[in-house]
Amino acid sequence: MFSQNSAGQAGQSGGVGEDPDDVGSAFDLPVEPFQGVGRLSVDAFGHDPDEAYVEWCGGYLSPDTVIVTIAGETEDEQEWFHHYRVDARSGQVQAELDARGEHSYDIRPLGDGTWLTTHPSGHPVRWTDS
Repeated sequence: MFSQNSAGQAGQSGGVGEDPDDVGSAFDLPVEPFQGVGRLSVDAFGHDPDEAYVEWCGGYLSPDTVIVTIAGETEDEQEWFHHYRVDARSGQVQAELDARGEHSYDIRPLGDGTWLTTHPSGHPVRWTDS
């Protein structure tokens, strides 16, 4: 179940992705599992690579789990996004993460299993799903 905590210190997060205004090909996400380097493309998350892309935000939710954000637009130009958990060791997509953010970039993984989003008041909110 999700729980909400008071704001904590901001942690480090890394981002990958591409310019959402670039209509070029979808970006592949390199993942370095212990057995070697693999690549995840947008279709590994169940989305059409011609209609979605890896967003610049994301990072390590924990030492073993990476958050990857996939985004795109509907036919009527409404933006959409989904956050996914990816096993950092195997590169396997685990599940979608309801990060509770209002925008694709409104997530800051802290590396300890928690992440921050922004409350409508502008204050950070810390979340966990354990």
